[in-house]
Amino acid sequence: MRLATGYFVHDGFYMRLAGGIGGVSDKLQGDAHSTDAAAGTLDGTVSGFAGATEVAVGLTPFRGWVFGVAIDTLTMPGPSGSLGDGAGRFEFETSQLATYGALVDYYLDPLRGFHVQASAGLASYIMGQGNATGVPIIAPPHAALGFGLMLGVGNQWWIDREWTLGVLPRLMLAWTNGVDEFGGAFSHRTIGYSLLLTATYH
Repeated sequence: MRLATGYFVHDGFYMRLAGGIGGVSDKLQGDAHSTDAAAGTLDGTVSGFAGATEVAVGLTPFRGWVFGVAIDTLTMPGPSGSLGDGAGRFEFETSQLATYGALVDYYLDPLRGFHVQASAGLASYIMGQGNATGVPIIAPPHAALGFGLMLGVGNQWWIDREWTLGVLPRLMLAWTNGVDEFGGAFSHRTIGYSLLLTATYH
């Protein structure tokens, strides 16, 4: 039997780079604007497909347990949604959900690749300008900050003594608030999902 340390073992320094595809659904509330004045309240859901990334680094102080930090993102190139009576449908510029959290990644068997990971910490939602279809009304662009969670369950396969390739289904949750350039307050309740291909040095 091999000891749970050395080559082909999940131990020591840990670094993960990952990319993939997914989607985002954002429940927002805020204020609409015309060219010169407020134009009512926005309340609805914005959603779209997204490109997904993860960057994580950490250490393995205990058998199978990684502790570190992770940055997870979902970037939507063109989300859209209906935002309340009279406001109609909005088409948004590029928007992004991100979490910056303390990470725990647990390998049930350090010699193999199945793992469960989670992180919690700061979340940001950067909303691009939303333009109403057929009406001169916008949802002003802004950045919102708050609390976020990430959960993932994946598997990896050894391709070298310290490197694995794998797949990682991932869920992101965030509760954020922000203010636009006109002083209007926005709140976001966001869920993101993705499937990532991972490259891990461990």
